[in-house]
Amino acid sequence: METAAYHEAGHAVVASILGGRVVSVSIESESDEVDGDAVVAWSRAGRTDRELALDEIRVALAGPIAELVYAGEYDYLRIREEHAVDWQIALSCLRRLEMSTQREAGLLQKTVAELYQTIRQDNVWSSIGDVADLLAVHETIEGDVVRETVDFWLRR
Repeated sequence: METAAYHEAGHAVVASILGGRVVSVSIESESDEVDGDAVVAWSRAGRTDRELALDEIRVALAGPIAELVYAGEYDYLRIREEHAVDWQIALSCLRRLEMSTQREAGLLQKTVAELYQTIRQDNVWSSIGDVADLLAVHETIEGDVVRETVDFWLRR
């Protein structure tokens, strides 16, 4: 349950940092494919389709990366079966960018490396840890709790 909490917290915190409105985050799931869910609403105001797709890719991959950081694993480019849904979402968003396969691979590699560095920053990791702790206790939290937590740690 802790691993799932860090995974979902990674999605939610990165979405909040990128300007998405987190509606809710949960480690409860009725699906066999996923252990939880982070519901994010995006405003299109002032964003190009490309910028929105890139942010959605970052959020999709933030969960697996937060989970790997929590587990102390550093092979963050390895795709695990339990992260297949996240990668499918990221690849679906990537296809909207209409790039060559080589450019797609480069963009994914760069995005994952940048996310790994971002998530390991003290204030971001503290945000993820606090949201994960709340999820471990309550199983579902509202987006305003995520926003307050992220705001608290980013102001430090």
